[in-house]
Amino acid sequence: MHKPEGNFHHGARHVYFTCHPKDHEKFFDKIYKEIRSIVDCVIWYNMEDINEKKFPLIDMDLFVVPITTNLLLTPSCRTLKYDVPYAIKNKKPILPLMLENGLDELYGKYFSKLQYLDPNSQDSTSISYDEKLKKYLNANLINDELASMIRSAFDAYIFLSYRKKDRKYANELMQLIHQNDFCRDIAIWYDEYLEPGENFNKAILKVIQKSELFTMVVTPNLVNEDNYIRTDEYPAALHQKKILPIEMEQTNYDLLIEQYPEIPKCIDGYNNIELTNALESSLLEITCRENDGDPQHNFFIGLAYLNGIDVEINLERALQLITSAAESNKVPEAIVKLVEMYQFGVGVGQDDDIAVEWQKKLVVYWEKQFQKTNAERDYKFLLDALLSLGDQFFQKGEIQDAETSYKRMLNLYNNGLKICTKTIDDNQDLAIIYERLSDVYMEKWDVIVASTYLRKSITLCEHIFEIKDTNNVRRLLLSLYKKLGKIYQDEGNQNQAESILLKALALGEYLVKAEDTLESRRKLAGCYEAIGCFYDERGFEDDYRKAKQFYTKMYNLYERLKDAEGTVVDWTNLMYSFELLGRFHEKNCDLITAEKFYKRAENVYKSMLVTHDETIKNKFFELCLYERFGDLNIKKENYDLAEKYYRKKFALDNDIIKKK
Repeated sequence: MHKPEGNFHHGARHVYFTCHPKDHEKFFDKIYKEIRSIVDCVIWYNMEDINEKKFPLIDMDLFVVPITTNLLLTPSCRTLKYDVPYAIKNKKPILPLMLENGLDELYGKYFSKLQYLDPNSQDSTSISYDEKLKKYLNANLINDELASMIRSAFDAYIFLSYRKKDRKYANELMQLIHQNDFCRDIAIWYDEYLEPGENFNKAILKVIQKSELFTMVVTPNLVNEDNYIRTDEYPAALHQKKILPIEMEQTNYDLLIEQYPEIPKCIDGYNNIELTNALESSLLEITCRENDGDPQHNFFIGLAYLNGIDVEINLERALQLITSAAESNKVPEAIVKLVEMYQFGVGVGQDDDIAVEWQKKLVVYWEKQFQKTNAERDYKFLLDALLSLGDQFFQKGEIQDAETSYKRMLNLYNNGLKICTKTIDDNQDLAIIYERLSDVYMEKWDVIVASTYLRKSITLCEHIFEIKDTNNVRRLLLSLYKKLGKIYQDEGNQNQAESILLKALALGEYLVKAEDTLESRRKLAGCYEAIGCFYDERGFEDDYRKAKQFYTKMYNLYERLKDAEGTVVDWTNLMYSFELLGRFHEKNCDLITAEKFYKRAENVYKSMLVTHDETIKNKFFELCLYERFGDLNIKKENYDLAEKYYRKKFALDNDIIKKK
């Protein structure tokens, strides 16, 4: 396992970047910079051989997985064969980053319902990829400020002294100590919590002085050679701290007392009664905790066990403590944490239903707070809580509940104008609400209402664009323009459809010139397709030429993308563009050219299967081609050949139905 930067210490947050070998050079640097700009962490990568003794994956706080064609078509690669199953089994958070479009079906085969982040998605006018990434990382990786608050919540610290050779015993002893409920809120410090750059000797002495108890992992390694415990740690604790030697492996006591003068009698670490009595006696003054009933205290201790901050990771205890804090209705952060845990599968199995139930409780909490205070701060928290609730309902397909949440936001927004006009001047909150309601009504097939809300959202976004002239806003507007253009086209509003699709096209062309990224070129090809389809369907005198012009630009760009990247999405886009050109020429009675394009589509499809893998077979595209060739041969009066294609289509149809 390798890490490019940072220093390893147990108290740091550790991220494991795992991908297909061909994707590492392509994506690692960018993702590394994105994550490090948000959280201070150590990022590990490329562990070729599993060696749990040297560095166990269990110490990783987050697994980051770039989702690509290369990965999903190589089930034998380490990421899919070992890393992802390991993370799922051990309830480690996984952050899938969808770096190519069109892979959802293959993705579900390995990642089931696990949500992914899409850096290329521009479906929302509210939550950018950067914001989603920040939210996810903050949900899974504790920042330094919060870690400091967690450490302050512990009742006391035990200093754990052990030889490096005995690390497995140190980890085991931590768990044995915390099996005692009275030790739950006591942290255990040992030298792997040292921060990078610290003076080793000074730091050790300082922590020993702060600790309530000095414990020793006793094994033959303490006496069979010179070591730092004998020369420095033990002398620093002697006559200063209570010393509790715990024997984890049978050791010669005569040698032990000779090398460690005045050392107390050893306790058997595997004798639960003996260990418990010794700990109770040593920690008598702090075993009666005053903080047991404090929800905020329990929340912090729960986070400690969830993230392994100065204690071992104990997911069951973490969930119990955080849940008790949330149920008190005094710590909204605990409710937020439970939503994140169930939504992202952090320390628990992912469960969207439970996440929604806790999100509802968060809404109720902020409603009560806002009713009490009428404060801007509580208004904003309530608005955000309702937005998250609506989005969760929408993702689950519960459209009516999503609509209710978004409309509650709209009412709240109108009332909020009275108390916080300064924060609403930029219209972003209202643009978010309108965009969400537009999506809701599109799902309900109420195009009239959907287009009304979409137009309102666009108007507000255009106003924002006047203030924030950025490419990010351009991408958002491009997506909204295409949505509205399609609605206008379906409604028969030809002039409005043409106008707004040309606006989207202008933005697409600008983004390619400004950024020239693969994704900006894909978006431009999509704009060519949309405006080409518009002219194709409208059918005015000069529209044939315009449609052909934009369709040609579309497939030329898709062809260049396929040659440059060769991903499944680029191959698929190209084969569908040829099929579209075939239909276009067939409709305009140019059967020879139509057949050429259908054959080009067929050849691209066959080449894609050879280049990639048979697992990506697209049976619905095959059905489409059989029908196209059948219809074309009917028009050419080649009835035998037409029958051949129709029979192929019929057989494939039956095969699909049987498998369903």
